[in-house]
Amino acid sequence: MSETREYLERLLRRYRTEYLINVDADEFEETVKGFVDVKDAEIEGFQDPDAQRPMSVNFVWGHDLDFGAFEMTGSMEDNHLNVISRFVDTFGFPLSLDGCRALDIGCWTGGISLLLAAMGAKVVAVEEVRKYIVALRYLVDAFGISDSVDARPLSLYECTGPEFEGVFDYVVMSGVLYHVTDPVLALRIAFNCLKPGGQLLLETMFSGSDGESLSYYGCRSGWCWLVPTQGAVVAMLRDVGYGEIADPHDAPTMRLNVLATKTEERDMARSGLSRRVR
Repeated sequence: MSETREYLERLLRRYRTEYLINVDADEFEETVKGFVDVKDAEIEGFQDPDAQRPMSVNFVWGHDLDFGAFEMTGSMEDNHLNVISRFVDTFGFPLSLDGCRALDIGCWTGGISLLLAAMGAKVVAVEEVRKYIVALRYLVDAFGISDSVDARPLSLYECTGPEFEGVFDYVVMSGVLYHVTDPVLALRIAFNCLKPGGQLLLETMFSGSDGESLSYYGCRSGWCWLVPTQGAVVAMLRDVGYGEIADPHDAPTMRLNVLATKTEERDMARSGLSRRVR
C-alpha cells in the first residue's frame, strides 16, 4: 500500500462514530444501515421503474466506508481511495486542498466527496438519483460538516449558471462519462465549471480499441450508454476546450485516469451541440 493511500485512509477516520456531532452512534448506525432497504421509484419521478437502472430504484451503497463501530461495503468498494491516490501519485494532485473548491459530479453516497472534504476542500456534490443525496446529507449533518459538503440532487446537465460556472478549482468525474447520453456536452459543462487554471479529474471505463470512437451500449446493458476509446476521451477533452491534457493513465480493469487543465476561457464548435451552453 502506498504512503498516499495510507494517508488518505487516515483522513477518513474523522468519519467514525466517535466524531458524530448531531446524532448518537446507535441511531446513526440504524439509519445508515436502513438506507440499503430503500426501494423508491416515486422520489425519482420514474413512470416505469422497470425501464430504469436497478440502482436508481433500489438503494445501493456506493463506496466502502469504515465508521468505526461498523462498516458499510459499497458496490465500488474502495475505488474512491484508489482514484484519488492515483491522481496524487501519477499527476501530482495535491494532498492538501485547503482554500479550494471542488465539484464532485455523480457523487453516489459520497465516498469521494467526503474524502475531498477531509483533504480540506469545500465540496459541492451532485447526484441525479435523489435517494443517494438524502443519504449523503444525513452523513453531512451527522458529522456537522455542512460548511464543507453541499450535497444537491442535480444532474450534471443542470450544473450551469453563475453559481457553477467559473468557480471551481477542481471538478471530479469518476465513473460518470460512460453513463451519460451526451459526453461532449457533459465535458463542456465540466469545463465551464472550472476557473482558468482549474483541473478536471476524469476517471472512466474505456474501450481498449484503437482510434477515436464510442461504442453504444444503451438500454441493453442497463448500465452504460457510450463507452469511449482512450483516443476518443482525449479528443473530446481537446474539442471542448481543455488546453493541457496529461498523458492518460491506464488503471486496472479497463479504467482510464486523465487530468485535464482549463488553461483559459475558450469557445468550442457549436454546430450540432445538443443544448445551448456557454
